[in-house]
Amino acid sequence: MPSTPIPGQPSPDGPAPEEAAPEGAEPHRRGASRRRFGVPGLFGVPAERARTADFLAVGAIAVIVVLVAVIALVTGSARTAEHHEAAETQPDYAPSNTMPTSLREEWDAPNDTVGTPLVSSSNVITTSENALTAWEAGIKSEEWSYSRDTPLCDATYFDSRIVTVFQGPAGCSDATAFRASDGKYDGIRQSAFSEDMTAWTSWSHMLVLGPDRLELWRDDLVRTVEYGHVPAPQETGQQPRSGCSFQSANLNSENFAVAERCPGEDTVRITVSKAVPEDSRVPEEVSSTLTDLDQFHYIGLTESNDSVGLALRGSEWMFVRVDSGGSATSLGTLDHEPALKPSPENVSRDPAQFRWFDGETTHAFDARIGDMQWSMQGATGPGHGFGFTPAEQDERFTPTQAIVPSRDALNFVDIDTGEVDSSFELDLRSQRDEPVGLAQIGNILYVQKDGLLTAYQLTDSTS
Repeated sequence: MPSTPIPGQPSPDGPAPEEAAPEGAEPHRRGASRRRFGVPGLFGVPAERARTADFLAVGAIAVIVVLVAVIALVTGSARTAEHHEAAETQPDYAPSNTMPTSLREEWDAPNDTVGTPLVSSSNVITTSENALTAWEAGIKSEEWSYSRDTPLCDATYFDSRIVTVFQGPAGCSDATAFRASDGKYDGIRQSAFSEDMTAWTSWSHMLVLGPDRLELWRDDLVRTVEYGHVPAPQETGQQPRSGCSFQSANLNSENFAVAERCPGEDTVRITVSKAVPEDSRVPEEVSSTLTDLDQFHYIGLTESNDSVGLALRGSEWMFVRVDSGGSATSLGTLDHEPALKPSPENVSRDPAQFRWFDGETTHAFDARIGDMQWSMQGATGPGHGFGFTPAEQDERFTPTQAIVPSRDALNFVDIDTGEVDSSFELDLRSQRDEPVGLAQIGNILYVQKDGLLTAYQLTDSTS
């Protein structure tokens, strides 16, 4: 695979667009000198007035620029990165939901990702402590890769891009986007989050959450909103509240929501805001309600802005839906605190359903209206919407079945009722007490368990 140059230091919001030339003006070619200057770039000094001191000044500036570039290369992230693009663009695979009659193991690879495997519509991504590798969907063929000498904080997929966040000078701060199909650079930004950051995605945005602040990034990694604690605010009074801590957050296609505990308030506040306000520094609230809940951990946010999650009220753990008007409805209770609270590692989502694995049981919720649908005891992971690939998040494909792993089987269940339609014997017990993750590209099913990604072909012997 050909090696590509590594870009230099990123600006916070990516490169600025070039300004268009005034109407009727002759375009200025890159690198060409303007005729009215005696020395190109010599502060606009005509040739007949240029002096020796001017030339010496230009030389000194050039030396300084070179020294700065060398220092940046030696100490910056550009020096530490290794990047290999794909030799050619990988094809997109259409969803496949033909009920299989058998599973055939194809290949496996070490993978540090916990929970749902990272996939696009063309390849599957494995991660290690400081690197990621993209594999062709059907065969064990390495297509592109990227690595740094600093730890990988997170990696996710949205809008045809793989987005990585590596540790940098300010914590989990260095974000880089790649085209999923060929690994080409597609955006960079620098931010500042702690090592326990979490990331959720919709088809159009990525939400990055820290203990007291969050940001939303669009597909080119430009920040569309910052919410909560702002380290160096340009102006005061732009955030709706101050001093709040965040318990969880989530997003849909238009808005994001956060469960926060704020000074002077004894319970959780649920706030829904626009994903794209007029000013990224000034959040625009859709609703904000003080609930009677002590904790709220998001499982999902419906398109009608109903918040679905795990809640604690007093000593009782329960499933709760909080509607856009702030009314909280109990959807069921748990008899003890769950081993795993909702997180990107144990929640799977598709246009039809939110599923959460609590360490013992998988619980399913209708993604359209927020109702609870079913629970499967003995499950080992949140499952997967059969036939669904993240690239199809445009609502054109809605699964009718879910695939849910259990201790000794892979189960195909009715997505509305949880009734098992068919199953295949497979050892899916985790030895690490981690959720077993599933993902799919075409007729290839990926199983993530105990640090190993295994690809299975879903075969139909009757066709």
